[in-house]
Amino acid sequence: MHNDHSMLKGLQNGTIKLYQLETLLGNDNIRAVSLRQQYTLSTKQSVVQHISQTKTDTWLPVDVHPAGRELFIRFSADAGDAMGMNMLSNGVQKALSTMQNGDWPDMKVLSLSGNVCVDKKVSGINTLLGRGKSVTAQILLRRDVLSLSSTASLETIHNIVEANNLSTQKAGSVEGFSLTAAQTLAAVFTATGQDLAQLVESSSAIVSTSLLSPNSLLLSVSLPCLEMATVGGGTGLPAQSANLDSIIPNRQTLPTGEAVRTLSSVTAALVLASELAALCEMAEQIDLFNSD
Repeated sequence: MHNDHSMLKGLQNGTIKLYQLETLLGNDNIRAVSLRQQYTLSTKQSVVQHISQTKTDTWLPVDVHPAGRELFIRFSADAGDAMGMNMLSNGVQKALSTMQNGDWPDMKVLSLSGNVCVDKKVSGINTLLGRGKSVTAQILLRRDVLSLSSTASLETIHNIVEANNLSTQKAGSVEGFSLTAAQTLAAVFTATGQDLAQLVESSSAIVSTSLLSPNSLLLSVSLPCLEMATVGGGTGLPAQSANLDSIIPNRQTLPTGEAVRTLSSVTAALVLASELAALCEMAEQIDLFNSD
């Protein structure tokens, strides 16, 4: 539907503001385990006490979900600039050993990677609680600025987003509220050496609009489970590493975690620009159709 030129056109239509929602959705990597263990009201407190004994300062809050005789525990940790799956798996095994040697001697491990972490799959829990980076990008569209590059009306753009969100719910899709997130993320992931399998959950996007005044529209794109890294895996390949250097010129000297947060913010801005370009194109066609 659109190309690189239309994405640049989308960027020209307003001012993009980026927000890292770490205080709301999190900046974490998740690994979940399945256990057979009696659940009590003190179970979560016991888990927290035991993982604190592993002497790592990167653990984040855990979630405990009982179902019958089984427990599903979502461990989360800050992996810095890495994807962190192997790091987290090693940390979880240490935590489980500490638990078994402590108050959980009868604990039986059923799976070291239970599907409550929902790795590489679309899920409601990840879009609700977050996984990887959670980023929101917003752009304020002014009618006079938009008219310089597009004949689309603010009202039509707003109506398209509302109609698409409603039809997405009608179809039973889980957070598939965008037009272009998957295409844009596929390009960014390939260019920067990301794990392409993570596109499945990373492209779960929430698109919304708000008519702030008769002449302004706020367009927002939220990516609640954006799985990205700037070290490890394909990020070390020559072409991909060069692309990362062009996006984050000083990434080797930044504090731990800052490079991947920057990459996530830039990625969210690109998704927003692509979404806006597609919305403008659709709105132009709809306005033309309805004017006949």
